[in-house]
Amino acid sequence: MSSNCSSNCSSSNSGDVPSLWGRLFCYLRPYWHWAILSLVLTLLVTGLSLIPPKLMQLLLDDAIPRKSMKLLWQLSLLLLVVYLVTTIVSFIRTYLMSWLGQKVLYDMRSELYRHLQRLSLSFYDTHRTGQLMSRITGDVGMLEGFLIHSIPQFFVDLLTLFGIGFVLFQTDWKLALISLAPTPLLFFMTVKYKDFILPIYRRLRYAWGDLTSFLSDTLGGIKVVKVFNQEEHETQRFRIKNERILRGSLQSVLVWSIFFPTMGLISTISLVAVWFVGGKQVMEGTLSLGVLTMFTLYLQRFYMPVQNLAQMNDVIQRTKASAERVFEILDTQPDIQNAPDAIVPEEIKGHILMENVKFAYPGSNDLSLKGINLEIRPGEMVGIVGRSGAGKSTLVALIPRFYDPTEGQIKLDGIDLRKIDLASLRANIGMVLQEPYLFHGTVKENIAYGKPNADMLEIIRAAKAANAHQFIMEFPDAYDTYVGERGTKLSGGQRQRISIARALLRDPKILVLDEATSAVDSESEYAIQQALERLLQGRTTIAIAHRLSTLRKANKLIVLENGEIVEEGTHEELMAKEDGIYRRFVEIQMSMSETLSISNPNGGNNKEQMKHAASVGNR
Repeated sequence: MSSNCSSNCSSSNSGDVPSLWGRLFCYLRPYWHWAILSLVLTLLVTGLSLIPPKLMQLLLDDAIPRKSMKLLWQLSLLLLVVYLVTTIVSFIRTYLMSWLGQKVLYDMRSELYRHLQRLSLSFYDTHRTGQLMSRITGDVGMLEGFLIHSIPQFFVDLLTLFGIGFVLFQTDWKLALISLAPTPLLFFMTVKYKDFILPIYRRLRYAWGDLTSFLSDTLGGIKVVKVFNQEEHETQRFRIKNERILRGSLQSVLVWSIFFPTMGLISTISLVAVWFVGGKQVMEGTLSLGVLTMFTLYLQRFYMPVQNLAQMNDVIQRTKASAERVFEILDTQPDIQNAPDAIVPEEIKGHILMENVKFAYPGSNDLSLKGINLEIRPGEMVGIVGRSGAGKSTLVALIPRFYDPTEGQIKLDGIDLRKIDLASLRANIGMVLQEPYLFHGTVKENIAYGKPNADMLEIIRAAKAANAHQFIMEFPDAYDTYVGERGTKLSGGQRQRISIARALLRDPKILVLDEATSAVDSESEYAIQQALERLLQGRTTIAIAHRLSTLRKANKLIVLENGEIVEEGTHEELMAKEDGIYRRFVEIQMSMSETLSISNPNGGNNKEQMKHAASVGNR
């Protein structure tokens, strides 16, 4: 899809109905010549379908009364040719439309996913994953069906109506008036139908998105569900959401069941009137049997498009509900964007300066950070400690510009982060999280995620530096081993070391460690600590730690409390404060370590290690 068209399709006021449909048709623009060819073939099939009733009239009025075998052969051969040509053209048209539909579907889904990748983390803070999945799959599929199948069918039905209407009036205008008398009523009913059905379809689309989100949550956390014996509870929650869809579906079926049979009844009444009036004219000799038969066949064909157009209105309302949901995402602009004059630094040294940084999450008036002033020199390691909710993770999230400060500024090598090109900034930042996220793929693919063009030698070198090579080689397929969804086939320590290898391979200038060793056993922690020591060399590092062993080599420690820095200094300086928060954290952890040693005499060898791993608080 061309970037120009993509831009035009992605920027409009979704509340403006003409713009809504204009944006939909924009997706056909790159394939306009194929769309026109598809429309021409559609019109050709429509025209061919109008021939058989006329041939039936000639058969009944000419060939049979005159007992002309020659005319019978001609009419039969012509009918066969019509059906053969119709079959061939229909095949080409069907394939072309299906091809076109898949291309449009590909473009729409690609653009939507590309836009989702551009959106800031604040967007994902307020939108559930399942809802977004529902829009990429179900809603986009509805739009594709409308553009590629419903629109051509609309032109077929419209042409059929005009063509049959012209033939009927040419044949017997009085009989035509009788047969078409209900048409205004049918169109009025069609217009009113949308007032009933559109709200139902909107509720249904959101209900489906809610159900998809629920499934994503519960199936992704199935272990937690089973551990806490909540199968029945989750089944009941699913039943409630499923019943919401059932109620919405039954409401739409009720409206549909009333509307379309009523349309059919009105159409049948007009057909009965034509039978009666036309039959009377045949008996009186003012109308031939062939003409009445042709008239009846055309009339039956006439009301099929009328009902199709009514159903088209149903499709339009479904499509509108889906389009609103899709364009709601495409109209959302990322909070974090490149400045028009964004700078791509030639070299990043890693000097970070925070000046009076304040931050509140979007939609909240409470400040998570309150006037942070902090300097981190190139190559320094700064440890961040504090109680849960103190603002530690929020602070480090500002470094790669997941969010921007509400007030104040953060500078990197003297340049405001908001002036640095986003891609360049994040290319120089590596993160190792408490819960490392591995993608469904091989070990090799996960290590090379940040550097897809890395060769095998680089990947192995990074794995060795992360103390991961040995256990990787013990797998049956070594680096080609699939890790499972989110790395479920690996232990926590193995996942963490692969994530460290991923960060090492990228070779970032700035490293963020967010409780990288809090969720692993002592043996894994030791291996991870060795890997981290290699990773930290020559890099500016900001570390949040659950265990002090991660911070024992930090150049400086800061203690956060309620979004403010309340203590700052080295380990020794902070331990010298008798009533200090940091010292209290350490003493609590040491007390816990001694208690664990008493309760587990066999664990005495780990006592000193556990003291070094003194807790400094959760996030």
